[in-house]
Amino acid sequence: MRLKLHHCPNPDIAGGYYEPPVDPAEMTIEVNSVADASREYRVWAERNNLRNGNIPVVALLYICEDESPFAWVSSHGDVFLMGDDINLCKIYDHRSQLAETNCAPDGWKWA
Repeated sequence: MRLKLHHCPNPDIAGGYYEPPVDPAEMTIEVNSVADASREYRVWAERNNLRNGNIPVVALLYICEDESPFAWVSSHGDVFLMGDDINLCKIYDHRSQLAETNCAPDGWKWA
């Protein structure tokens, strides 16, 4: 599974960043589970001292590179299935570190 990450300068901050980021503006990393994706996202944001204004696009999860993303990671690290904003389907809660299995894909690896 791949997690695509993207950051950019925040127009409300002089220079665009609180501190220069360590990682490139766009990167893709391998993760083993939805829980790993949440953790890696939060580590990446912290390592680069990024806030919401630096992350205009949510992190996207792909099973295969050539397919559409199946999930996205919120700015807090929760993971949701792709879909409309009216019926968000959370599949991982970063605070409780638990999977929300009521709407998860069959056979998915959670942690």
